[in-house]
Amino acid sequence: MDPEILFCILAVLAMIAAVGVVAWLILRHMLKPENIQAELERRKTQNADPFEPDFATLEIRATVLDHTCEVRLVGTKTPKATKIFTVVFRGEDGKVLSFRVPEEMYDGFEKGQTGLLTVVDDQLYGFAPEE
Repeated sequence: MDPEILFCILAVLAMIAAVGVVAWLILRHMLKPENIQAELERRKTQNADPFEPDFATLEIRATVLDHTCEVRLVGTKTPKATKIFTVVFRGEDGKVLSFRVPEEMYDGFEKGQTGLLTVVDDQLYGFAPEE
């Protein structure tokens, strides 16, 4: 047999053996118990419901104590006058809560109003006044 053909056959067999060894090492790594557990955890978090809330929501019966608007200068080189709207509530438990609100929401509050206050991640989400 020609030595070149024999060399080619041995090279092909060596490549097949190398691919087999690499595949065996990869499978051995993937099938370790700690790697299987890590993969299961990754899939569990990946398949979690994206619409499931993972933030703190709080609903409190509260009364509007005050609502204020102030103007502050923001910036250093060219300061800009910015309106800051704040609403202060007193909850049933007596705690006083203060929130910054957008201007369009600010107009809906009146002193003495009582209703259901919804707070999400320490931010005012909504206020439903009682009739």
